[in-house]
Amino acid sequence: MFPVSEILGEIFRVFAVSFYRKFSVIYMKILVAGMGNVLRGDDGFGIRVIEELSVNHQFPEGIDLYEAGIGGIGFVQELMKGYDALIIIDAIDKGAAAGTLFVVEPLESESAIENLELHQSMVDMHYADPSKVLLMAKALNVCPPKVFLVGCQPEYVDDAIEGLRPPVERAVPQAVKEVLSLIDELYET
Repeated sequence: MFPVSEILGEIFRVFAVSFYRKFSVIYMKILVAGMGNVLRGDDGFGIRVIEELSVNHQFPEGIDLYEAGIGGIGFVQELMKGYDALIIIDAIDKGAAAGTLFVVEPLESESAIENLELHQSMVDMHYADPSKVLLMAKALNVCPPKVFLVGCQPEYVDDAIEGLRPPVERAVPQAVKEVLSLIDELYET
């Protein structure tokens, strides 16, 4: 016969492990940031996806949506709050058909930060692209260990035009799905 204290101890251990596995992800802090300029057509893609996420989806505590726009310094300051993962959404030109989505891990191909490169990127941190923000965040040791970029091939970003072109607008729901999938993937790790 087992003593009551051993049985209760084992029940508590099983409960504690189960509870930890189920709820430990609540403490993972994830920043989902949309970048871009809504006054330059398809460059506003990241902002449009953040709008869609904020209006149509609920997120648990620890997942923050951030409209970075074109402000690099503000974005880096947001990263100073300490995040475990970062998902950036932006228009990126890879020469593909307009509306094509890309999901990449930009830090996997990054090399060591060079002082000259850092200095050059700081010349205009008020207008940011993801590489400048990540470079500065790495230099300040505030870059999360996991970074993903959900990018969309723009059709038009040159003149002052509000709104996305049709192929890029059609990519917004798929980008939302990609972001939600990345969040689920991060929770599973």
